[in-house]
Amino acid sequence: MTRGDDRKRIVVLHDGGADWRWIAHHMPDIDWCFVAAPVGSGAIRNRAARIAATFRAARMAHKADLILSFDAGLAALLELARRALRVRTRHINYFLNFDRLPTGLRQARQARLFRTVDRFTVSSTMERQLYADHFGIDPACPSAAPPRPRRVARPRPA
Repeated sequence: MTRGDDRKRIVVLHDGGADWRWIAHHMPDIDWCFVAAPVGSGAIRNRAARIAATFRAARMAHKADLILSFDAGLAALLELARRALRVRTRHINYFLNFDRLPTGLRQARQARLFRTVDRFTVSSTMERQLYADHFGIDPACPSAAPPRPRRVARPRPA
């Protein structure tokens, strides 16, 4: 959805441990809306604040062109919020990553919620297949991020 001035709006849901606002300086023609959620799980109060942040991001996404999430846990919570609030804005999760793959009920819950994420970005093609198999999502959905260009040292003239 675009507004009269034809500017795109992107909602960014991230954990509060990192400041993702750096991206806004590289794309000034986009209206960026950042929503920070507390880091990690921890106390019940902290979990409630994470859930509240995801619902706030989902409400903001009603008037956005895209919602971008960082963190697998936030991606799953955001899908829950999108369903509850009937938000149809595209959702991309940047860098789906796990130290240890979830098992049991957590795996089943995330597999169900991840099916409606529009796109995941992972750091390697190996992870793309691993997460597709583990969560039962389309193998084309997680896309491997292109490698960063390497800076080549130029020989100094003699």
